[in-house]
Amino acid sequence: MRHRYIIAYDIADPKRLNRVFRKMQGFGDPVQYSVFCCDLSRQEKVIMQLALIELINRREESDHIGRCWSD
Repeated sequence: MRHRYIIAYDIADPKRLNRVFRKMQGFGDPVQYSVFCCDLSRQEKVIMQLALIELINRREESDHIGRCWSD
């Protein structure tokens, strides 16, 4: 079963912002540059989370992305 998620992020570093944007294109459709609409299964959601954790700066950005992951 798939659920629709709105993923929003605030990335400080322009290089990391581009990497996150490119990675997110594989999971959903951009609504704005830092906002995506994703129809994901539970497994796909976990895969997306793991992929993003590798790209974000946890001290600066995990707060913003973490809030988007609650069901």
